[in-house]
Amino acid sequence: YVDNIRYQLLHRTVSAVIEAKRFNAKHALMLVHSFSQYYEHFEDYENFVRFVLSMMKQESAFNPYATSDKGARGLMQIMRGAWYEAVRGIGEEWDYSLAFDIEKNITVGLKYFAMMLEEKEDLKLALAAYNAGPNNTKVKNGEIPQNGETPDYVKRIFNDWQNKKVSLTKAVSRINENILYERKVALSRARQALLNLLEKYGDIEKKYQPGEIEEIKKDYQIIERALK
Repeated sequence: YVDNIRYQLLHRTVSAVIEAKRFNAKHALMLVHSFSQYYEHFEDYENFVRFVLSMMKQESAFNPYATSDKGARGLMQIMRGAWYEAVRGIGEEWDYSLAFDIEKNITVGLKYFAMMLEEKEDLKLALAAYNAGPNNTKVKNGEIPQNGETPDYVKRIFNDWQNKKVSLTKAVSRINENILYERKVALSRARQALLNLLEKYGDIEKKYQPGEIEEIKKDYQIIERALK
């Protein structure tokens, strides 16, 4: 039982540390650049990047761990069905469990939006399809749904984009803040779980192999150092 608890705690801790890697702005630009065939809808490359960042702001507020009430995940808030549809288009076999991976989320989100843009040939309609779904009756008829969140969604993205309210520097900074915050929360939970384990099984040496309690204490110390 204790081995299982230790494994779970260490797994969560290691995962938290791995997720704490700094978001690479240069690589994000490379991902956006891979969709250069759609620049024709924009004045230039910088304009295109700003549009994508405006989408991210609206979708997730730059939180790579965001999950909506409907289950959409990550920076680009991708639903399960949209994920697999886009992944097939990319030629990968990425499972939906990877939707919180920053690089994959951006890649898949951009691919799905590119698919909507290719189908609708209009930025606002493509955004409406991304938000409401391409099978929405209004969207299928070439219209933006006028009820629910979709009209405001499209309006806010266009406002941020056209008024240059989102910069790459600020976006990356916000993403990093969210990463570090989530890391700290994960580590804090792991620390508390270890403390509870130590308190509950204070006589652990009597029931298990000698030294196991020391290993648990070492795990705790590792988490303590990571939190500093």
